[in-house]
Amino acid sequence: MKKSYIYAGVTVLIWSTLATVVKLVLRDIPNLQALTISSAFAFVFLLILNIINGSIKEMTSYKVRDYLTIAGLGFLGLFMYSALYYYGIAELGSQEACILNYLWPVMIVIFACIILKEKFTAKKIIAMLMSFAGIVVLTLGSGESASGNRLLGIIACVTAAICYGLF
Repeated sequence: MKKSYIYAGVTVLIWSTLATVVKLVLRDIPNLQALTISSAFAFVFLLILNIINGSIKEMTSYKVRDYLTIAGLGFLGLFMYSALYYYGIAELGSQEACILNYLWPVMIVIFACIILKEKFTAKKIIAMLMSFAGIVVLTLGSGESASGNRLLGIIACVTAAICYGLF
């Protein structure tokens, strides 16, 4: 079996269990602490990986502006996204938070049209309206929250999707 298939399978497994694992972790520790711990493990793992494969040398060729760009994008697309998503998971059921969070592909289309000047086509508009209609149905559903403030959880998940879409 090719290595790429193994990597793809492991990635799907990790990504598909994220909401459930985070929900379980958030029972014991606050969302920002969970984010800090997971980010620290990711940093150490990636640092070791880059040292082993020699990619760490590339870092010396970056300019200060490159580091600022990387830090800004990391803050928006990784930290803000994850912090808001973790908060949304803490306030809502993990499946509801996960579905709300998946507005990010719609946000990518919207920002591509605004920032990159791509055209808003009829197909894109219809697809986005259908996506938003699904979110409205979901958020107006039972009106019950798994454990917290439903409205703040919804706002957090939608804002996380906006951050990731912009990222």
